[in-house]
Amino acid sequence: SHDNVVTVHEADERDGVPYIAMQLLQGLTLDAFLQTKGTPSLRNAVRIAREAALGLEAAHRLGTVHRDIKPANLWLEGPGGRV
Repeated sequence: SHDNVVTVHEADERDGVPYIAMQLLQGLTLDAFLQTKGTPSLRNAVRIAREAALGLEAAHRLGTVHRDIKPANLWLEGPGGRV
């Protein structure tokens, strides 16, 4: 586990439909944040980028490659906005 990586409880397929069951988080995607609140301050943007990079580094150390990093796939956990 890592503070900047969501916990995956299960990944499987049911009736031909693949699914991933993940940890339930409060908050919103970075994409939704940008659409509703606009551009974050420089300090907040750097924090978001740093936390995303730390999470990716932790996943890569375990041999996992995300392959679809984009604002819609980065979650800002409420209330502090942790990535």
